[in-house]
Amino acid sequence: MDFNDFLTGIQLMPQAIKVINNSNITEEEYQQNRKLFQKNREEFFRVINNKADFREQFLYYYTHMACETYTYYKNNHISEEIYFATFQDITLWCKDCKERYGVYGIDEYQWLFRHIEAKIFRLGSLQFERALADCFIRYKGEQINPGDEVIHIHIPNGANLTKEAVEDSFKQAIEFFGSNNLFVCHSWLLYPDLTKLLNEDSNILRFQTYFDLYRIDYSERQAEERIFKAIREDISLYPERTSLQRKAKQYLLAGKRLGLGFGIYKLNR
Repeated sequence: MDFNDFLTGIQLMPQAIKVINNSNITEEEYQQNRKLFQKNREEFFRVINNKADFREQFLYYYTHMACETYTYYKNNHISEEIYFATFQDITLWCKDCKERYGVYGIDEYQWLFRHIEAKIFRLGSLQFERALADCFIRYKGEQINPGDEVIHIHIPNGANLTKEAVEDSFKQAIEFFGSNNLFVCHSWLLYPDLTKLLNEDSNILRFQTYFDLYRIDYSERQAEERIFKAIREDISLYPERTSLQRKAKQYLLAGKRLGLGFGIYKLNR
């Protein structure tokens, strides 16, 4: 895969491409840290985090390693459509980095390694990740133990959650991974009390109907991060630019919680 073709394929912003092209990272340094990433990912994170321009450097390393990952896709007969869709996550998080920190770079480096290691794929609107269960799950007479393989479902920022789009993603996932896998989702979108904040015809509430809920975490604050873009200890400081922000803020000010729902996809829904 030609590197410029890769950047075009993931629709990376011209300003971000300029940051990459202006980087002073040498080929020798790149190869050294690339090997470190493969050998000891946490040490790689530590080394790059010590750089003054660490966000820009993470953008450089992730785009170049993502381009090299094309070989894995080709050897495993995975389409270019899935390849580019998967790595457009780099573009999404680069945009987020610009909005949050004022630079074109990557701050979510502990998320994007999954893409480089070919553990996660975007199939339509949703992302699907091969992972290991981290707790006991009992479902329809079956018990899933910690360490058993499951497929995690992730919802990218701005994902189309219409009925047609969601069902197409699930169809692709079953074809890609097989129907014998357990598909699980841990997300604020599955928190049951969202019924108090959203209209009946909400795509989010419809999305919840695809899952059997098996656990709720009331302490997790992912919902606040996603709705308000950042978590604040002083709830009164949350913005009210959208109707969901206004409703969620009032809900929280009333002393209530917005938690996390854990669900299993109803394969035979």
